[in-house]
Amino acid sequence: MKRLYSLLAGFCLFGAVACHDDDLQKYDTPDCRLNFIYYTGDSTLVEVSDVTDEMRFYSFSFAMSSPMEAERDTVWFDAETMGFLSDDARPFALQQILVEGKKNAEPGVHYVAFDAPEMAALYRVEAKKSRVRIPVVVLRDAGLTDTTVVLKFGFKDNGYFIPGYEGLDNRTMEITDRLAQPENWYTGYAYDGRYSLANFIGHYGPVKYQLMLEWTGKPWDKDYIEEFVKGDEAYRGYMIELLRKRLQEENEARLAAGEEVYMETDGENAGKAVNFESDWSI
Repeated sequence: MKRLYSLLAGFCLFGAVACHDDDLQKYDTPDCRLNFIYYTGDSTLVEVSDVTDEMRFYSFSFAMSSPMEAERDTVWFDAETMGFLSDDARPFALQQILVEGKKNAEPGVHYVAFDAPEMAALYRVEAKKSRVRIPVVVLRDAGLTDTTVVLKFGFKDNGYFIPGYEGLDNRTMEITDRLAQPENWYTGYAYDGRYSLANFIGHYGPVKYQLMLEWTGKPWDKDYIEEFVKGDEAYRGYMIELLRKRLQEENEARLAAGEEVYMETDGENAGKAVNFESDWSI
């Protein structure tokens, strides 16, 4: 598997191959590229071949992440250069990529435009550095209280940097002021394997998520989910059973009252019954 490196070098297998400077092909490609990078829950860099679409997805909710009076917030993404380092700071550029069939975020309405003057000083790689943290400033538009918009963005050729590997050159995020899918719902953790919350209780759904918050009193945010997946097995089993039992009791009461069982009303699972069943195929 390939890993991203800023500087490329040859290497020798000790005791197997004798290496000489003349044998090494010098890296002289002038192009400099940028790739988004990803980490597991224990901060280990994810191999290129292991990056999934779920990892490329990020969900931001003002309702969950920001004070009531906040009109903007900042989401940070990590990236790394490919190619030679530079003795000078170098700017990079981002561009929005429209997603067909989705309500796309509007610059100046849902986020600060990537080419806005206030962002210029933030979009650069410092001298002799290969890692950079990229801010995306999201705006709290009133319409976000009852809708979700999608912002897909990637690197743009600006004469200093060009996009890197396909699949690592863009990110997709949802912006809303409602409850939103926690970013690590599908993220695997190094716990006797690469398990995620989705493995234990299935796919995300907004109704399911609301019930989890109400019935357990737990935040089910990024930190709690990581603790839940990596933590005590007995506690995890207790919480899952609590959710399943409560759902069964509530659904029986709803049916007795002539109502339908809890159903997802939005997202990819709209029209499907809520469940908390394990799914190890995810």
